[in-house]
Amino acid sequence: MEQFSLNFNLLPDFQHISLSDSDGISEPLQYVLKARGLTDPDGKLSELIAQQTGSVNVGELRRMTDKEWKQATQIPAMCRIYLKHLLRQANRSGIRASAAELQSDQEFISELQRDFNYGQILQLNQFSSNLEKLRMIGFNFREGLEALVMTDNKVDSALEVLFIKDEGIRKRKRSEAMSRLNRVKPVDVEVSVLDALQKQAADEKGQRLVAERQMHNCLAMFKLEAYKGFIRGILAEQKVTPLHLEHLARYRAAKEISDEEHRQTLVAVGFSEEKFNKLKVASETGIGECVICLSNPKSHAMLNCMHLCICEECARDQIFARCPMCNLQVASVRKIYFS
Repeated sequence: MEQFSLNFNLLPDFQHISLSDSDGISEPLQYVLKARGLTDPDGKLSELIAQQTGSVNVGELRRMTDKEWKQATQIPAMCRIYLKHLLRQANRSGIRASAAELQSDQEFISELQRDFNYGQILQLNQFSSNLEKLRMIGFNFREGLEALVMTDNKVDSALEVLFIKDEGIRKRKRSEAMSRLNRVKPVDVEVSVLDALQKQAADEKGQRLVAERQMHNCLAMFKLEAYKGFIRGILAEQKVTPLHLEHLARYRAAKEISDEEHRQTLVAVGFSEEKFNKLKVASETGIGECVICLSNPKSHAMLNCMHLCICEECARDQIFARCPMCNLQVASVRKIYFS
């Protein structure tokens, strides 16, 4: 396995991006080029990737193994790193990616509750497993949830609804499901209008509190799941360098990860805090990581300024006109040998 595949936690966050398996290679490549501050105006890089990988769309790239990525040696190293990371981290089309999107879906969920559950709270966790199956096929959150609610959470029946192309037939199916599912309970004729309104207001308040609690728990779960993935990325090499710790501190500060949540996450991935601390080591060379890929140890210096700042792979794959540390012109790049 290539060394850079173990350091994805140090690369840009692509979790907000959604890519369908049917998208062309140029789609993820544009995100990679933007992250690197580069362009591919003549499309030669897209052609090179297609030629090296034998792939024509995102789905085929996603199915590539680490060995196949490693064999695509003509693709620039950093392009391979970013592209492989993007394809493994990005969502397949339609998955919710942020707290704002989750909150915006609350109105849609309320509409489903009104139309199919006589205004009562929908227990979304009962749909999660089948929603994941529909997501893997390519349907988004709203399409999948509505179809499953209409069909009593049956995947086969939901797929029949989702593949209906005629809008008139789709609307008729929806109306039939509303008539079948939305059974409004009769109100006791002896209950006064005021009592009924007060009960309705109390019920709505209770529903709102439950929905807010569910939303809070959902966001907290997503936060810890994302942190769990981040921790796994650090622990993949079975060592924790100073650079790992620096990125870990920044991540925890940005996501407001408490010490207790940190300990719980370590336990969830099979580590204690003591075991985690034992993995802490100094950088292999004692001089830190490459300033370009932020992954491999520094091994090459710029002449004539003598800044030791890049690794062997970046020195081989890139041409440096100026030093990335001081911006002085570079006469040559030389490998430094450590005794």
